[in-house]
Amino acid sequence: MDEPPSPTTAIHELPSSSLRTGELIFATDEPKLIHNAAAHWGAATRWVSPAALAQHYGHLTFDVSAGKITLADFLSRQDETYLVETMFDGDRAELLTDYARPPAFADTLDEIPGTSSRPHWFVGGARTGSMMHQDTRCTCGWNACLFGCKRWLMLPPDTDVHALGLMPYSKS
Repeated sequence: MDEPPSPTTAIHELPSSSLRTGELIFATDEPKLIHNAAAHWGAATRWVSPAALAQHYGHLTFDVSAGKITLADFLSRQDETYLVETMFDGDRAELLTDYARPPAFADTLDEIPGTSSRPHWFVGGARTGSMMHQDTRCTCGWNACLFGCKRWLMLPPDTDVHALGLMPYSKS
């Protein structure tokens, strides 16, 4: 049996100054990593650790499968679940003042038919994540990780994932 191909790194690192024009960001279809892109955000001090996040926003409540939970209570849990929020009404609207969409992405997400530029806010503990999936809207987007680390696996569309021993997520 043939060995699956070894993974290669196709992420290009860019200076944070490229966020102003987007010229380098959109030059190719390849993923980009931009260090210190969030350094000027309020989130750079208020979201840098679970303790800091709880100190500033622990009182906020979020809907989860089991009901409502405060952010402080969620952050104190040690399980492998994560919180996803897309509704920033009431007190949660305060979270949106802690960051700014990078200028290079100001209009880009709104130009693609069928897409939404609505913010998605994810908070998770160790070993949380999503299963391998395809962005069904084929959107372009940006992600910021303010504490911890995030691992990405991006494969070309023609990749035979089964040959790599991977099992894609499917809705059943």
